Amino acid sequence: PQRTVVTESAIHTPDDVALMRDNGVHAFLVGEAFMRAAEPGEKLSALFGSNSS
Repeated sequence: PQRTVVTESAIHTPDDVALMRDNGVHAFLVGEAFMRAAEPGEKLSALFGSNSS
């Protein structure tokens, strides 16, 4: 069966995102990294790139 893999924690850097993608993760629940960022939109771009969807 087809599955969507979601990670729910410990996403703080682009390397974290790359590691998860390399291991089959399709979706990310990011909270603390955005809450602690002075500019959450900039943090989003830093984590996932400017073409995030």
